[in-house]
Amino acid sequence: MRKFDKAYPAVKLYHERIVKTTREKGCVETWYGRKRWLPGIWLRQPEAERQAINTPVQGTAADILKGCIIYIDEVMRGYDAHFLFPVHDEIVMEVRKEQAEEVAERVRKMTEWVEICRLPVEVSWGDTWR
Repeated sequence: MRKFDKAYPAVKLYHERIVKTTREKGCVETWYGRKRWLPGIWLRQPEAERQAINTPVQGTAADILKGCIIYIDEVMRGYDAHFLFPVHDEIVMEVRKEQAEEVAERVRKMTEWVEICRLPVEVSWGDTWR
């Protein structure tokens, strides 16, 4: 960790600022304002500090994924395609093989539209989830 902190001092400062702010407020927020209350932060519990650091990034990713899932049904109208479940930062769907490319492109466009950062979205498909 010392090597990492030395190579990326801004990350260490960010982590310290997040923990400090979380101690002051008792909660940490995602980019979209969803709050995660961490009472253990006042007791300086290492797990609460880890959660405070992790939540803005991973929680924001979850918020983005939830936003995408909300629009899946609308995007899939007219296709033989169904949302199955999310896995971390992925949306797993079942799609008719001959519609896979078109559905993938629609999902990619919709996901980039939902996501506030406008980051590129990767889509792929196969005969099985593997």
